[in-house]
Amino acid sequence: MSGERLELCSWGDTVGQTRPVPLLSDRGIGTTRQLVIIALFGIRLDVDHASVLVLGYSEASMLLKRPDSAKVRAIIAIHGLREYPVAVHDVTHSLILQFDDTEAPSSSDPIHAARIRFRQRRAADDGLVVVPPSVEHARRIIDFALAIREIDGMLLCQCQGGVSRSPAAALLCLATWTSPGRERDCVAQLFDTRPSAVPHRDLVRFGDELLHRNGDLLQALDHVRPP
Repeated sequence: MSGERLELCSWGDTVGQTRPVPLLSDRGIGTTRQLVIIALFGIRLDVDHASVLVLGYSEASMLLKRPDSAKVRAIIAIHGLREYPVAVHDVTHSLILQFDDTEAPSSSDPIHAARIRFRQRRAADDGLVVVPPSVEHARRIIDFALAIREIDGMLLCQCQGGVSRSPAAALLCLATWTSPGRERDCVAQLFDTRPSAVPHRDLVRFGDELLHRNGDLLQALDHVRPP
């Protein structure tokens, strides 16, 4: 995204009005190209895909009760076995996923995988079933992102705290909508809209593999949020 600038439109702006903000990258700032963020605090990397918003359960519930919630046209709601997703009755496109904010066993590290499975067994002995994210969860997020890319409105990504799982889902959507080589831009835009995010590394890793980014998406994340 060399030489591009973002133009933001948030709750404090009149819809349709924008204000330029420099988009920093390791390639510098040059000419200007129109990139629009539509209302609320959503983000866009280009004009041909949906804007993205990341919230926790309480924030998302309050937003969807507002009159301007009609801007939310799609939602990815992630919840664990002991959590609840937000109500999505009035949202046109929805993806509901159930998994917990816990580590997934590593296929390349048998010791790590054994440690995780031991923790899962201990939790099960205490009556707590913990479900980690999987490649299939990442695949469903990517497929959903492809299906809603051109919706006229906003994608809301929601999990219990809006810190780990939903930011990871949002990052996979942004990467799905952009070409290889722009992973740092995707990460930068995620943190613009959710500075407190600590995206779930395993979910990002699965998405990186499915999108054939050869570790670039995970590396871009580690540049901002070291493991």
